[in-house]
Amino acid sequence: AHRPGCLDAHRWGRLATLASALHSLANPLKAFGRDAEALEALLDSERIMAGLAEARPDKYSADVEKVRGTLSDMLLRTGDAVGASRLSKTAYLGMKKLEEAFPGRYSSNLATCAHQYGSVLRRLDDPRAAYPLLCESAAIREQLVGSREGERERLARTLNEVAMCLLELDRPEEALSAVERSIAEKSILAAGRPELALTLAGSLLTKAFVLAKLQREDSLRSVAEQIRQSVGTSTTLEAMSLLKAIADVEQSVVPARNSDLAKP
Repeated sequence: AHRPGCLDAHRWGRLATLASALHSLANPLKAFGRDAEALEALLDSERIMAGLAEARPDKYSADVEKVRGTLSDMLLRTGDAVGASRLSKTAYLGMKKLEEAFPGRYSSNLATCAHQYGSVLRRLDDPRAAYPLLCESAAIREQLVGSREGERERLARTLNEVAMCLLELDRPEEALSAVERSIAEKSILAAGRPELALTLAGSLLTKAFVLAKLQREDSLRSVAEQIRQSVGTSTTLEAMSLLKAIADVEQSVVPARNSDLAKP
């Protein structure tokens, strides 16, 4: 592992480039199911960036927190929930400190770290702790939409997480409001980018979960049809998972209804 001390600017730059390349390499490795290699690349990236941030905190502190956020997601994916929680918390607190020191400069990064930390906590079955973090991320994103590229898509993703969190907190009406906002944002994006149809279907599936909880069967059927239209003829694993999930949701409503009819 690299731990640079007194290095010249050229060496710092070369190490930063290497760390960024390792960080970027993780996504394609993950996409091809090579999780162990993706994790190794991110661990190396984090070690290099941590050393650079130690030597030059003014220049590399934000970069190391971004890498830690990505690494926390990978740790969760590979089964290290405790490590993911610890690292995502470290990234969030580090980025929050930077944003407080330089207001506005790191707001998008802070929103990402808050989203990642909240998502990890939700997957660790702690929606109560996750909820304020996800709301913080959504609030920042709402201010940035229109001024920075990609923020609308990130906002939609966070709103979907907020909706799932509210559903787990047994607040389905509020969850419905949040997921409808997510769908509205994704619909704007999908109108010009057909490749985002499955992303839209993901939020529609969240809406289906909420409608099932509220026992709104007619609305659920309508959403199920929207999901099938969004999936279309796609045969990807994601598409097949969406179709199976909505079929399971629809099926779950039938026994509940029959149970209600059987009551005296």
